[in-house]
Amino acid sequence: MGVRDERGAELAAALPIGIIGAGDAEDGALAERSSLGAALAVFDYGYLVLILLISSSAFTFLDLNSPLWALSYLLFIARIPFCYRDYLAFCRENRALTLYAALCLVSIAWSAAPAGTLHFALLVAATTAIALFLAMRFSLRDFFLISAWVYLFLMIASFANIHGTIHPAYNELGRFIGIFQSKNAIAYGSINFSLYAIFIMLVLRDVPIATRLVFLAGFVVTLYMATLYGSATASVMLVTFPVFSVWLAFVLNVRSGLFLSVMPVCLGLAVFLLVVMIGRFDPVTPVLALLGKDATLSGRTVLWQMGREAFLARPLLGFGADGFWQYLPNQPAIEVVRRLYGETIIGFHNLVVEMLVALGPLGLVAHLTIGAVGTARAIRCFRAERDPLAIWALVMIVALYVQAMVAPLAYAPHTISYITLVVLAATLGKRGLPMIDRSPGRRPPPG
Repeated sequence: MGVRDERGAELAAALPIGIIGAGDAEDGALAERSSLGAALAVFDYGYLVLILLISSSAFTFLDLNSPLWALSYLLFIARIPFCYRDYLAFCRENRALTLYAALCLVSIAWSAAPAGTLHFALLVAATTAIALFLAMRFSLRDFFLISAWVYLFLMIASFANIHGTIHPAYNELGRFIGIFQSKNAIAYGSINFSLYAIFIMLVLRDVPIATRLVFLAGFVVTLYMATLYGSATASVMLVTFPVFSVWLAFVLNVRSGLFLSVMPVCLGLAVFLLVVMIGRFDPVTPVLALLGKDATLSGRTVLWQMGREAFLARPLLGFGADGFWQYLPNQPAIEVVRRLYGETIIGFHNLVVEMLVALGPLGLVAHLTIGAVGTARAIRCFRAERDPLAIWALVMIVALYVQAMVAPLAYAPHTISYITLVVLAATLGKRGLPMIDRSPGRRPPPG
């Protein structure tokens, strides 16, 4: 059988029984299946780009997010029949990643605001289902490359809007938002893009020099925009995580790399602690002043204290998914905090507090399971294949959780942080598998 016939056979195996009639001539059936398979592949690439764009909180001023998410649901429903067996099998293999979504749905039973919890839980379940589909269809490398180019487009589009050419580029406080919904959206989007850029520029070996230069330019633009949106927390992460990425790649790929990199850090930390003890000065206050933060970390500690009190009120199962923020008796306190620290406050800006208040300790375990599975799989993949993208996946998972400690990220539906987290954890579990869907029991026709 020729190469084209072999490819056609693979594509034929991707289709569920009944798509092509058994009585068709072999050549005609093969050509039809090959065309359909190619069309599905193109559809999947376009679908991934669509999901990344609409989940990034960019271009929301067009008021198209809700219609586009509705369209994405319809496209998902239309696509699944072509790979439903593989999809169900893949979901079973990754059922640990669905615990959080399942618990959100179950929490309707004890929610303080059942209607709000139902809405939130259904969106989380749908977002998880879409993320698992993307993980099934794309390899880690494909997801990395497509996401990298999407993030680059968003950064360049924001820079192009620096003078408000596309849409007002600054919020009411004069902070730069580019083409994003808020200052935080562009800030944490910049952090994620920096991780893609640093791996393309410095870590991956088989990247064309032109591509490296393009992402270098994007990285420089992103650093410049960081001076405009004024998020001190994000700016620190924007520098820290790329450095951490290069350090981790060095440690894992160079013999004695751990010793050579950790020893100077330990010595520096020892000297710092000695100076602190001898000089008897407070190192926290100067750092906060340098970052432009007050003692409340821009109101975060106030939110965390509110969350602590809410958790103690319902320590076992919580208020239900999004229940605290929808519960009417809580609205006066929430409004006070919003008047003081911004109308856009939608969460506790800390994943641990958010999970404990919403779903109790079980909810925190369910969400951390996603990160734990992804981390374990990334380490296992790197040990088995020495693939630097496994290091990138590990760093990205860590970065998403660190961001979630100071921002309402990685748990809400329709957000790129949660989708990326689930996709990485799931796709790392199928390393080496082809992109072609194979329904159980199907075999390519003999050559």
